[in-house]
Amino acid sequence: MTDHIPNFPAPAAQKVLDALPCSTYQCSDSASEGACAICQCDYARGDQLLSLPCFHMLHSACARQWLGSYSNKCPVCKHEVS
Repeated sequence: MTDHIPNFPAPAAQKVLDALPCSTYQCSDSASEGACAICQCDYARGDQLLSLPCFHMLHSACARQWLGSYSNKCPVCKHEVS
C-alpha cells in the first residue's frame, strides 16, 4: 500500500502514465514556444513531451515523476489524469 498525506491526491497509477501520449518537440526557428511547468526549462528541439488529458504539455520525465510520485493532477490546471 502506498502512503500519502490525507487531503492530497494520490499519485497516478502506472497504467495511467503508460497510456498518456508522448511526442518529440519540434520547435520553429523563432523564439521558444513554451516551457515545462514543472522544471521551468524552455522546450528544446528533440525533448520528449507528455500530453495530459487537459492538453497541457510537460517534459515526459518531469510529468512522470510528478504524476507517479506526487499527484494525479496536472500541475497547471489541477485536472485529474486518472
